Amino acid sequence: MSDATLSTQAMQVINNYLHLPFSKKKISCPYFNNKRSRVRGALGVLIGKGTPEEIVNEATLIALREKVDLKNLDNEQTKKFLVEHNLGVDCSGLVYHVLNAELNARKLGPLRKHIKRPWIRSPIRKLIALFRPAENTGVNTFYNDINSKEIRLSEIQPGDFIIIMNTGANYNLHHILLVHKVANTSSPYQGEGLPAGRGEVVLRYTHSFQFPDDGLYNHGVRQEEIKIIDSNKNLLEQNWNEPRTREYAKTAREIKIKRLKVL
Repeated sequence: MSDATLSTQAMQVINNYLHLPFSKKKISCPYFNNKRSRVRGALGVLIGKGTPEEIVNEATLIALREKVDLKNLDNEQTKKFLVEHNLGVDCSGLVYHVLNAELNARKLGPLRKHIKRPWIRSPIRKLIALFRPAENTGVNTFYNDINSKEIRLSEIQPGDFIIIMNTGANYNLHHILLVHKVANTSSPYQGEGLPAGRGEVVLRYTHSFQFPDDGLYNHGVRQEEIKIIDSNKNLLEQNWNEPRTREYAKTAREIKIKRLKVL
């Protein structure tokens, strides 16, 4: 099998979200939905836009303030502590920090230099977005044609993302999946697309989400895969190993595979 993955630096960011850098603990970062919390103007770590390190540091500060010894909490209790203190990452916050690491690894500079927001007209708002780029980047930002371009399934590479627009019960949910690995079982992957009809191609992606049946605490950053059975067919006709994610994609009013223009 020949694999193509994101850079070591970007994969490390993903790993840190999957295994938050707490000492002697193994927990994934919870999902955080800023729309549900209705918090505005707070620090990025408090609105689902923090890095793994920021989330751990904030949890440590809160624990000190509340006189809670995190060392005495097991994995389940620690995850509960994070969720109850609104510490986690949303889907676009996750993608922002991973792609930021990827661009830096490729010597392209930080992601904030490549994201445009022409819909922000106020000079003050522009200044805020400049200094708080992650907090001012959502699924719509990545989706906008000024920042990304649509690509065919046969062209997909690590670093591309699957955008799911207007899904959910009320069609008001937007979601983003980040492809972190592309594997081909028969022919070497050269980064020029997926060879149709040659072996089994598997897209592995990372995202942060909370399904309705996840309960209060069993949610957050996770990895799933899509087996490409025919690259000439659309994405929904492929084999998704997580039917719940596919269902959200299937009921969406729009689903696209996109790539940052800088890539």
